[in-house]
Amino acid sequence: DAYTRGLLPLLLSVSRCSHTAAMMHQGMLNHHVAQRLDLLEQELLQVKMQSGGVAPMMMMQQPMSPMPMSMRAISPAVTPHQTPYLPHGQHDIMFQTHKRIEETHKALIESMRQTAERHDKLLASHGLLMDTHKKMMASRVGLGAGAKKAAKQHPKLGVVRLDYNYPPGAGDIDSPASFGYDVFFRVVPGMTFEMCQSGKFTPAVERNFSEAIKWLEQKGACAITGDCGFMMAFQVLASKIATRPVFMSSMVQCPIIATAYDPNDQILILTANDKSLAPQKDVLLNKCGFDVEEDRFIIVGCQNVPGFDAVAKGEEVPHEYVQPGIVKLTQEVLKKNPRINAILLECTELPPYADALRASTGLGVWDAITGADFYVNAYKDNPRFG
Repeated sequence: DAYTRGLLPLLLSVSRCSHTAAMMHQGMLNHHVAQRLDLLEQELLQVKMQSGGVAPMMMMQQPMSPMPMSMRAISPAVTPHQTPYLPHGQHDIMFQTHKRIEETHKALIESMRQTAERHDKLLASHGLLMDTHKKMMASRVGLGAGAKKAAKQHPKLGVVRLDYNYPPGAGDIDSPASFGYDVFFRVVPGMTFEMCQSGKFTPAVERNFSEAIKWLEQKGACAITGDCGFMMAFQVLASKIATRPVFMSSMVQCPIIATAYDPNDQILILTANDKSLAPQKDVLLNKCGFDVEEDRFIIVGCQNVPGFDAVAKGEEVPHEYVQPGIVKLTQEVLKKNPRINAILLECTELPPYADALRASTGLGVWDAITGADFYVNAYKDNPRFG
């Protein structure tokens, strides 16, 4: 603090003064001892001359050897009981210097004690602030003890995948970034795009298909779908296996869309290949209770759109190259069929173009992503009420 910072220069000054005084004292003490030794040697020489043991001139000519250290140690001139001679006033200076050092040291210790007390109070206040912050966050966003348990109950989507790999783009059902919730994927060995188009399973693939659905349910999926619209041919089988909602194609949204519009309005269904949609038509008629052959449903394939043939090849679709073709095809169909009032994207690789179609037509567009959201949202907690 400010008081401590003010004491530091004084302490440094006092320390220098103390060091200088100590050096002066040591120098004067050494000079005093040397003088005493010279006097003792002269007294010893006089005693010997008076006893007649040594000629005065010879003793004067011979150099005087210094007194041994052992004799100096016991010499009365340096006994610890005697106070060395110091100039007048030096004792007072040393005493005053030492007194100032002690006072400064006491003030510094007191300042450190006060700083430590303030630090302890600050830590206590910080702890209270953190506790209050945790309680506030727990009341707002559920960060309490039960938050981890609740987080484990967040809804998840399960996706059954074809037995082939390709780099999915944003908006594709095989891209986790297409969803606002957790997604689990499970590949069915042996299930190809051509098999889904045919609408027929081999016994081995059917077992793998069943195991994939059970695995997704064990992972906590609250709804299950597929990454190929032609899987609608296996909707009945999947419903028998699963205990959760299963929608193997975005086509299951057709009854909801049709009910929401006037019976005279038509619905455009864009698919990867309109000639391969026959298996889905039968399932929709028998399982869902409506016939896509009705005049209300206009089915158009995208197989002739430049670049979209990559879907059938299992390759990466060049979205920027394909999108203008999808928009152009749709606008041409709308001109020929002015009663169309809604669009459904059957293929799971068409959702990346949904926004472009909404912007260019002004119509509502449904796809595999909106279908997944429809079922998953039924399991999501509403953050605004309840």
